[in-house]
This record gives sequence, structure tokens and C-alpha cells, in this order.
Amino acid sequence: MFDYQMRSQNAPGMGKDESKLEQALSFFATELGTGATPAKEIEKKAAAAGIAERTLKRAKRELGVSSFWVGRESFWGLKTNGQ
Repeated sequence: MFDYQMRSQNAPGMGKDESKLEQALSFFATELGTGATPAKEIEKKAAAAGIAERTLKRAKRELGVSSFWVGRESFWGLKTNGQ
């Protein structure tokens, strides 16, 4: 799993965009730590937390969050070893 805290320690002079990204990375770790969650739910909670959609997508890409469909609903989940 990506260690977002280690990244923060190794990035002196981190700009505003990076701190927003760190917030989004932490958000994903919290929200997806217990398993896959409907994407719409994650997007809604992220918006309420002040995380922009573009920042959320960057964090999703950086963490390698997987997307999959169950019926007509999209889910996001953290990849585990073996996936």
C-alpha cells in the first residue's frame, strides 16, 4: 500500500496542491480501509470534506484505487496483494 505519510516527510516545500492531494490520500485510506465503497458515496463525502473532484481523481490514480461495477453501481476499492 502507498504510504502517504512517508511521501509528506520526503517532500519539503510541499505546495498547496500537494497538501490537498495529501488530504485526499488520507481520505481514501480512511474511507476504503474497511473495503470497497460505492463511488457516488465516496464522491459525496469527499465534496463535503472540501476535496475537489480533480484532486480526488489524482489521489485515486496515485493510490491505484480499483473501480468495478456490481449491477448498475460503481464501486472503488484499494488493491490488495494478489490483485
